[in-house]
Amino acid sequence: MLTQLTASQQAFCVGPSGTQYVLVGPSVFVIDVEWSIGRRLVEIHSLESNPSFPYGISFEHLASHRTFYEALQASGYIGAEPTLQEAHALVFGFSEQSYLEPGQLVAEEGAFSVTPARLKTLVAGTNITLTTAGEQITIASQGGLVQSVLAPLAVSSAGVLSADCYSKSEVDSKLDLKQNALTVGIPIGEEAISVPVLEGVKIRSAIPGLFCSIDRVSTTGFRINCLPPIRTIGSGLALTGTQISLASSISVTTLTLNGTNVETALGGKQGVLVSGVPAGGEATIAVPILEGTTIRSVVPGLYCSVDRITTTAFRINCLPPVRTPGAGLTLTQNEMKLASNIAVDSLSLNGNDLQTLLNTKQQQLVAGNPAVVHLKIFNASTYLIKSLVAGSNISLGVIGDDVIRIDATTPSFPFTSVEAPLSITSGVLKADCYSKLESENLLLAKQDKLAISSPPVAHIKPINDGASKALVAG
Repeated sequence: MLTQLTASQQAFCVGPSGTQYVLVGPSVFVIDVEWSIGRRLVEIHSLESNPSFPYGISFEHLASHRTFYEALQASGYIGAEPTLQEAHALVFGFSEQSYLEPGQLVAEEGAFSVTPARLKTLVAGTNITLTTAGEQITIASQGGLVQSVLAPLAVSSAGVLSADCYSKSEVDSKLDLKQNALTVGIPIGEEAISVPVLEGVKIRSAIPGLFCSIDRVSTTGFRINCLPPIRTIGSGLALTGTQISLASSISVTTLTLNGTNVETALGGKQGVLVSGVPAGGEATIAVPILEGTTIRSVVPGLYCSVDRITTTAFRINCLPPVRTPGAGLTLTQNEMKLASNIAVDSLSLNGNDLQTLLNTKQQQLVAGNPAVVHLKIFNASTYLIKSLVAGSNISLGVIGDDVIRIDATTPSFPFTSVEAPLSITSGVLKADCYSKLESENLLLAKQDKLAISSPPVAHIKPINDGASKALVAG
């Protein structure tokens, strides 16, 4: 593209799918002009090569020299500074542009329109096997080395294997201090109003309320007595619980408010305005003229005018729209543009067949989708090949220009001893203990020992020597 624009002495040209190519010094700037902000950016700016600006390009407008982000803002863009890809743009410098960035797995970076990129080959080293299944390469370590331990097991820096858990005897001792959890019973009778006597690990005390008293019935029971409620109230009153108030609906002949007759005051008011329902069926688009207590004004828009017909009516006139676009065109509101899908037998750009130009490119590298947990070597969002870094007990070596060798080494610290409750039997490491998760699950079925609450008023304890008293309704 750079060669074609230079040879034809053109500053820019329109490419496929709504893109525009602009020649800027040794580079080509590409942007999507179907995006309204991208189209306005190239319409109001001229592009100049300037190495001191981001991407080596300054955007000129009158006497202003703008960066790419400043030019986007001047074209109507709102938001944080985007990358080129987020702004639907690219910059190609063919003199130094490569397919891949240098990396540990890259044999050749390749050059656009010149040479393809190549990746190095992985070779299995000592105690390493490589298996391939579809797009997946699995690197496995051989031998009897302990690769990892699962909680509650842990290996200290001194090489000691221990278990961070309670032994069974420790859990049994903790369970001896617990009792089975109490449950709250279900009240009897459809009209029963229940308040649970048990709250967590505490038994509530019973305290007499307004117009009520408590009698001790036996060592395990007591009775609550209350005064009879008011059964009948007069007209215009309502009874809610123990409170008498005005009824929700009251009929009166004359009503005054702050000395003013309410009916006379309402006569000076008008009904609340409401928005009507537009006519015209499903194709009608309605905008309410009334918004709250404000009546909107009518302002003519693009290609429209407003005429006053009478003191209470006006008319809106609009130019007739384009109803049918031609082949290869689309109509969106009042904007005519090329269709999103155009089928052609052949397409040329500056006299060169576009299919021939595309054949000089390689397919985009992608990371595979294996069925096991893995780390992707290729990052498709940044077009970078990740480097390998040797971790614990792993060494990396290079064989020639195309091969990386991965070796597993012996751990620097062997297991010197194990701590109780761990044991080794016939080469099998076992832990005779509950894990902390198992211990917590056992403790959840228990509760702390009961305590009697102490209210600040006289009360009767509903528990006596370990036996719960029963509540009897008075």
